[in-house]
Amino acid sequence: MTVTPAQLPAVLLHVAVVRPVFVWGAPGIGKSSLVRAFADSLGLPCVTLVGTQLAAEDLIGVWVQPP
Repeated sequence: MTVTPAQLPAVLLHVAVVRPVFVWGAPGIGKSSLVRAFADSLGLPCVTLVGTQLAAEDLIGVWVQPP
């Protein structure tokens, strides 16, 4: 699914509550900032996982305990 930055909050609000969302795009376009702003707007914690520093198998079972 391809979305614009303006569409991302709606996708996160409606899809991410039932399934993980992987946000992918070129470096420096604001992906992390958009997700962080979305989480802040809902009072939720936000953890950034940098894909270049992880192998796919590292993501299996990733769970972050809320503060």
